[in-house]
Amino acid sequence: MTFTRTPRRAFGAVVALLAVGIGPAAATGNGYRVAVGGNSATAAHPMTAATTMSVNWASPTLTWTCTSATVRASALATAQAGYPVTDILRFPTFDFRGCTFPGGAMATTTAGEWQFHAEGPATSGATDVVEGHLDHISLTWRNAVCSITVSGRAAASFDEATQQLVIEESGFTGNLKTSGVLGCLGQVRNGQPINLSMRLQLTSPDGAINISGS
Repeated sequence: MTFTRTPRRAFGAVVALLAVGIGPAAATGNGYRVAVGGNSATAAHPMTAATTMSVNWASPTLTWTCTSATVRASALATAQAGYPVTDILRFPTFDFRGCTFPGGAMATTTAGEWQFHAEGPATSGATDVVEGHLDHISLTWRNAVCSITVSGRAAASFDEATQQLVIEESGFTGNLKTSGVLGCLGQVRNGQPINLSMRLQLTSPDGAINISGS
């Protein structure tokens, strides 16, 4: 048997590449300057988040709604100030209420930290609508006749003037998908794309959130 000797420098490069591939998932999006109350020093600022309208979900064959969603008081959401910032808005958990399905009311649980990552242009002004996406979405609905998990990402934008995060995933792109489907009257299947419409009012006691490109 013949062994090929690998140069130490090349071996180190391979190890480095493998480390990148198997490490924790990196945040997606661009780095922005974020200020809260005019202060862009690096800090996580607490904020509340609550829907201003019902939350609407849809598969290609079915629609369902939740009357509201809020961030739990015991797990505050944060706006991350500083530069460069990728995970701009962070939501550790949500309480979804009044979720209904053709089979009746559904209990809803969320998992993981949902994060807003910006990708669009942003100026130093206070009236930009900054495009991006809400990442790491994961939630499960359950009742006696149905269980569905939806996970992925959704298109979103942050309106600096109103301090609202508007989540509008439409067109069944497949960025959000179903899994773990049980029952559900045969109306939802694993791997189906999901649309989501949700509007969150954000309020930080430290002041308005502003996103700029640099």
